[in-house]
Amino acid sequence: MLLIIMGCQSRTKITSEQTVIKASDSEIIMDTVLLKQTIKDYLENSFQKQSPTGKTFAGYHLLGISSNHDTIIAYIWAYIMNYSPGISGPSENGGMSMPAKIVLLLSNETFKVLKAEYPKEGENYAESVRNIFPVQYQEWLWGNEKYKTIQLLKQELLDKATAFFDQTAEGTDSIMITNSITQEGHQIELPIIIPEDLPAYEAAMTKFVQTGEGTDPSDSFNFIRKSITIAEAPEPERTCAQLAADQIHIGGGPVHATIIHFKIHQDTAYIVFDIDVDGWSGSSVAIAKLRPLVEKTLLEFPGIDRVIFDYTPEDIDSLNQEN
Repeated sequence: MLLIIMGCQSRTKITSEQTVIKASDSEIIMDTVLLKQTIKDYLENSFQKQSPTGKTFAGYHLLGISSNHDTIIAYIWAYIMNYSPGISGPSENGGMSMPAKIVLLLSNETFKVLKAEYPKEGENYAESVRNIFPVQYQEWLWGNEKYKTIQLLKQELLDKATAFFDQTAEGTDSIMITNSITQEGHQIELPIIIPEDLPAYEAAMTKFVQTGEGTDPSDSFNFIRKSITIAEAPEPERTCAQLAADQIHIGGGPVHATIIHFKIHQDTAYIVFDIDVDGWSGSSVAIAKLRPLVEKTLLEFPGIDRVIFDYTPEDIDSLNQEN
């Protein structure tokens, strides 16, 4: 809710979910719940782009607010952390804890973040704090009181992350993707699903495809999780599917099959490998070997309930029109 009260008018009753800030010739009554949610969403979404494989949570301590007509400036101490699920609780992948100046546009009773300004790091930190923050907030920023606030924010986010991962884990055995920082740099640990005895599985699948006798090895063999560490994975689902396929060495062509089409639509993953469209004599055995690994791996991801080894219906229509 937004009300602008001109200087000579009587005061409107203020609720616990509103606050009043003074502009040059008026007072603005703002919905503090909406303001807090807008800032929190901005902080989480901005940091999530840097850590796409985890879950980001943000909180902040409000130092004060100022206004210039429809522009709102919030001075805060922000605490942001990206978490992944761990055995003994959420594990921290990375985050930030620092003061910030958030500039918002207030229009039609909604807020939009225009920009965020943070102090510079290193030797320029003190000067930039003085340039960004009004004098009345600087004493708190230089003092020791903020450390207690930071600890409270840290615990608040940890509690939220714990509740989030506990809720998403209930009744599921979903895939875990873990970020870590090593001496070699940023590392991502991706799990895939493979047969416990891969050579025996490959031999059994070859016989099954060539003779049609016996039970499908993808149903009769025990499958396990295997973790593979790589430098980056901008598309975790596609990357895991490719890593699963890479476990099968194919003959008569390239060493491994390569994904040439991958889309997730609603609850279905659509995937096409190069050997699906440019096969050769004997490639059907390689396809039969790798597809169960890929399918079982993708089905571990929350939100994927089906795997179809083909183009999406829309892409099939487009390809038919081109031909």
